Amino acid sequence: MPFERSHDIDYLCGLLEESGLQLTSELREAIELTPWAVEFRYVDPFDATPLNRAQALATVETVRGWAADTIAAARPGPLKPRTGD
Repeated sequence: MPFERSHDIDYLCGLLEESGLQLTSELREAIELTPWAVEFRYVDPFDATPLNRAQALATVETVRGWAADTIAAARPGPLKPRTGD
């Protein structure tokens, strides 16, 4: 699936849904982190809106767990290390 490089979490979640993955409400909460994905990378972080770090960490952990589970479920079997071709 072609996609644009983006820090827009809403756009990225939309791509996941277009590919047939179902996002839970907890995963959709990550959309609220979009401003920090851009501001902390490109703007002075001291001018950014305050972030509830505990809630952000919980959201990120939920998304990472979901992603790991989704990737593991899509793999046909355990990956084997390459042995030099």
